[in-house]
Amino acid sequence: MGENASVAIQSARVYLNDVNGITWTEAILMPLLQEAFRELIQELDLNGAGVLKQQTDPILVSTGQLDLGANQPYNILEPISMMERNPGEDADFFLDMIQVGFLPEVDQDQNLVYWSFNGQIISFVGATQDKEVVLRYNGWLPVPRLQTDPINVISGARFLGPRIASLAYGSVGKDSRIFDTVAEKNLYKIIQRTTKAAQYPVRRKGYRSAKTGIHLGPGGTFGSY
Repeated sequence: MGENASVAIQSARVYLNDVNGITWTEAILMPLLQEAFRELIQELDLNGAGVLKQQTDPILVSTGQLDLGANQPYNILEPISMMERNPGEDADFFLDMIQVGFLPEVDQDQNLVYWSFNGQIISFVGATQDKEVVLRYNGWLPVPRLQTDPINVISGARFLGPRIASLAYGSVGKDSRIFDTVAEKNLYKIIQRTTKAAQYPVRRKGYRSAKTGIHLGPGGTFGSY
């Protein structure tokens, strides 16, 4: 079982010399933990950590639908790739879609083909039949609200503990630099580990050509869709 918020809070109390939580109670430290956790996720995102990589289940995109609507994940930091298939087909039938900065002015076809991410919305040209899509993306991890909530980052408490202590000391006007030094060293080690472990998902089929609308099969050979 992974670490939860209580581990980070107890770690902070060790640095604050208050292991029994007499001065630094949960009510005081939990908002500081949440702030430190958001900092951790931001650092992991900037460094391309694999722990943030997520994938949706197949999402139905109805005929003519132009975006994911309520099915778009709420926690997207940055989309990575998207695939489409006909509803109910085997996973091997997924085709990689083409991400574009702006959707082209083209007529709807039987396939979606293109997608864009602008204004925090994933959009399509639309298709003339129902499709299913799978989105791979970097996403926020849930911010802990209770001491029993998981951190979801291996060794994350090693950063959160001293960083919470730093924020606590700073809130009462005390010098917190010694805690920040420890937090930064532990953060570096966490980033080393999560970045080393990061791997992009294996592509099921070659990418379509954005110019021709066909897709490149294994070895760069041409195929149809």
